[in-house]
Amino acid sequence: MPLPCSLITSSKLATKHLAEQGHHLIAHISGPLFTGTGLSRFQGYREGLQEENIEFVSSYIQESQYTVEGGYDSMQVLLDLPNPPTAIFASNIMICLGAMKAIYDRGLSIPKDISIIGFHDVFFATTLQPALTTIKMPLYDMEKEAVKKLITTLQGKEGDNEQGLMVDGATLVVRDSTSSPST
Repeated sequence: MPLPCSLITSSKLATKHLAEQGHHLIAHISGPLFTGTGLSRFQGYREGLQEENIEFVSSYIQESQYTVEGGYDSMQVLLDLPNPPTAIFASNIMICLGAMKAIYDRGLSIPKDISIIGFHDVFFATTLQPALTTIKMPLYDMEKEAVKKLITTLQGKEGDNEQGLMVDGATLVVRDSTSSPST
């Protein structure tokens, strides 16, 4: 089954936003890469780097569970690299919260030392310090399309919808957690 286009496109949007801010050392804390969402977001990240002519660095990829602990541990690994990233694209809000805690525990500042963008614009994103830049997904439309696909499958017409779940409308919500890298 093809990967969901909207997840790839929205992940590319997140990565390109960081590149347009001037970052060239962009890491990705992915979800599990055996899942469709983890793989789609990773693919969007790779495509975003490629379109911005930024070299892919395998050590800047940390595969994580979609948990605060997973984000924290992955961010610790990234911060221990000889040349740590200046920007992070976190695959979901829980990973992002863990990564933010790890950054603060190291005495670093967001976005002065490291910019970070999360996936899913949750209601508390504006209350974080700093307010979190996110990718907002059209969740209602995605749910509606998923139900349609399920009904089609149950009716035995699965071949009629071989494109996978495709929903446009992901938007970048820029807040205070991303900026140009400090020199």
